[in-house]
Amino acid sequence: AHPDEVIPLGESAGFTTLRLMGCEGILAGHEEYVNSLNGADHDFWLDINYRMAQEPSLLGASDHLLYVGRKDA
Repeated sequence: AHPDEVIPLGESAGFTTLRLMGCEGILAGHEEYVNSLNGADHDFWLDINYRMAQEPSLLGASDHLLYVGRKDA
């Protein structure tokens, strides 16, 4: 699916969108390297990746998307 299709799909099923983010984010393809780091270097890249994971213009760079929605009863 294209990133632009995910939120409309969730909302058409009755969900209220809470968040859409890239699971790998800007680190897609570089996970092995980042996971080999320790301490502050590792934490730096994880923090950057988490903060950028919700940037709409970068969603397509991630290998997988995470849709979080709530369906009210």
